[in-house]
Amino acid sequence: MIHRFKYSLVQTMPICLKKLAVCLPLKHIFGFAEHYRQVIVNMKQELVLIRSRTDLDCYNGEADGRITLRKIQWKVPHLTLSDRSKLKLFERINRNPIITIPFRQWELHEYPSLKQVKMDIWPIKTSAHLEKPRWVIVALQKNQRRRAKNDRATVFDHANISDIRLHLNSERYPYEAMNLDFTTNKYAIAYRNYVNFQCNYYDRNDWGIGGSTAGGGGNVTSAISMPTFDYTEFKECPIFVIDCASQNENLKNSTVDVKLELESNNNFENGMVAYCLIIHDAIVQYNPLTGEVKRL
Repeated sequence: MIHRFKYSLVQTMPICLKKLAVCLPLKHIFGFAEHYRQVIVNMKQELVLIRSRTDLDCYNGEADGRITLRKIQWKVPHLTLSDRSKLKLFERINRNPIITIPFRQWELHEYPSLKQVKMDIWPIKTSAHLEKPRWVIVALQKNQRRRAKNDRATVFDHANISDIRLHLNSERYPYEAMNLDFTTNKYAIAYRNYVNFQCNYYDRNDWGIGGSTAGGGGNVTSAISMPTFDYTEFKECPIFVIDCASQNENLKNSTVDVKLELESNNNFENGMVAYCLIIHDAIVQYNPLTGEVKRL
């Protein structure tokens, strides 16, 4: 069986206002489904969903709510090959090849409560050399937002952050201090990093000017960077992005210690929660003849 990775979670159409249907492409939550665009041959695939203990992050309102999943469908497109293509495919499989699947993996970490000081250091993880972070996205949120029914779970707080630094062993990102001050609207560097992430990660640009056409007829318009928040809205829901994609690849350290250093102009409030989304390289190899899967 051959699959192409373009998945959706689909429920039946809504019957009344108390029921709803959702279609969710997995490329929006899995880096594997976003970056690997080739076919998969003779490999078992499983989708594991782990629900939270509470549904507070799923709705906004004063009344108590509960979400019950009635049906989940995993839609996977299939490819049907001609007899000639099947023979070529079987010949390749019989040679016992090892197929490499490179992609970018998303890994979310949570710090339940920052210390009530101006600077806190968060030792996040120790990763292998092949899983070095390329981008790190940080957000802060007051603990009462997570417990309040009338607050949106997707709204974050700036906590009057003055600087955020990422440490990968002895390397520091960014090299220079950001010197932010949200009370005086000095957060241009943080907003620029937020905008640049879309440009770099999705290969977009600010002006929509792409490469030349196939016939060499000049420039064409490519995907334009369209950030969700403008400069003013960013203050109400800041998301801090650290670009560490350009690293010294000559370093042969077997492990990488990942730490975050968060500094504020004031002491962090009691119960301030920190989230860190790490986007790093990942490589999986599998054998289509035996079905063996190995992660490097």
